[in-house]
Amino acid sequence: MDKYYNIAGFLICVTGEKAEAIQRVCSFEPFEVKPGKPYFTFYLTHKTNKELLVEEESALHYRIDFENIVGHFVRLQNDIYQLTIMSPEDDKPLFLNYRLGCRECILGGLMKPDLLQFALWAAFGMLIAGQAIVIYASVIVFDNKAIVFLADSDTVKSTHTHLWLKHIPGSTLLTDNGFIILRDSSTPYICGSPWSKNTPCFQNKCIPLAGIVHLSQASHNQMYRLWMLEAVSAILPSCPSVFAEDKELSRHTCDTISEVLNFVPVWQLECLPDEEAVRLLYTTVFPKI
Repeated sequence: MDKYYNIAGFLICVTGEKAEAIQRVCSFEPFEVKPGKPYFTFYLTHKTNKELLVEEESALHYRIDFENIVGHFVRLQNDIYQLTIMSPEDDKPLFLNYRLGCRECILGGLMKPDLLQFALWAAFGMLIAGQAIVIYASVIVFDNKAIVFLADSDTVKSTHTHLWLKHIPGSTLLTDNGFIILRDSSTPYICGSPWSKNTPCFQNKCIPLAGIVHLSQASHNQMYRLWMLEAVSAILPSCPSVFAEDKELSRHTCDTISEVLNFVPVWQLECLPDEEAVRLLYTTVFPKI
């Protein structure tokens, strides 16, 4: 039975003889909607990679070693991307095939929930290339505006997120380490997604983006604005590294970031893990409240 999901305004149909496997990925439940004309289609099939594609020379873009998932991401000469992933204890992989520029993606093989969630994340990231990007970050919502927290360390992000929720009444967590930025508007939006790495926070909401903050530990609290090149450098490490070595996908990522930065400020916050750091950020982003 086909399933339909609305993620960041994109209507997705999950179909195929193994479509029911999506129901075991619980994070997708908040995004399920009534059937309609899909923008993207995911085909979940029992067929193997060799049954679907003729083997040909490929270029390895990225070796994957993410938590309990290993694999590789390659691009064939005919603009088809292949993702092959598995857990160390598995005897066969889950694979993904996607042709650049298409609105459909084929997934087959071992449909374990954790592998399928990762593969769907990769598929969605490729499908939305040029229109939006998926980024690893935490997002706080206050006064119906979103603030993105980036950091080199998950601990720094988590600490500041908890401090913000503790000291700023009315603030809420939209997502933790996985969200989508839409670029097709003069007001970029942050959207919740089925991919939230650290906290099971899966909300089907889109919130106007007020600003992006890169956090770093320091012995003081200081905040300053980053300009275009600095801002791009601050954001890029939080984008999917699995796409970084591909010319087309990385170009789409950089174009989207540049478009967003025309409308959204990016700050660097050198901070201690204390309330003063939260207040400094609060008065900078929301000076009139």
